Amino acid sequence: MAISQPQLVYMHKPNRQIYKGGIPLEGLTGLQYALLVQFLKHPQMRFTKSELILACWPDEYSVEGVSDDSLYQIIRGLRHKLQDKQKSYIVSWRGLPEGGYYFQPAGAPQIMPQVPQFQVQSQAAWAVS
Repeated sequence: MAISQPQLVYMHKPNRQIYKGGIPLEGLTGLQYALLVQFLKHPQMRFTKSELILACWPDEYSVEGVSDDSLYQIIRGLRHKLQDKQKSYIVSWRGLPEGGYYFQPAGAPQIMPQVPQFQVQSQAAWAVS
């Protein structure tokens, strides 16, 4: 199995275009773009949900006016546009009093939980003597 090269996500500052692996990311909404710029300015920095809302939503909205679900929908859209079967670029973290997200520009390996393997016994093994 060949190991794929990391597809770095970065911004070309002169034209403010965002790229993944040298290919421009197209179709970002205004909030997706603002959120991704915030992440790119501070890679691997943990942001609470409230910090991301304050940094990315227009001033006429307050933290109380934007729901966690609204932020989640923007994150979900970004994850879809950055989609990679082997890497996670936006990583969730849980914390008290609130969780948040952080960004890995080269993608973090997706960790698949280990599922216990069960052996199926033949019907003969289940038969009662």
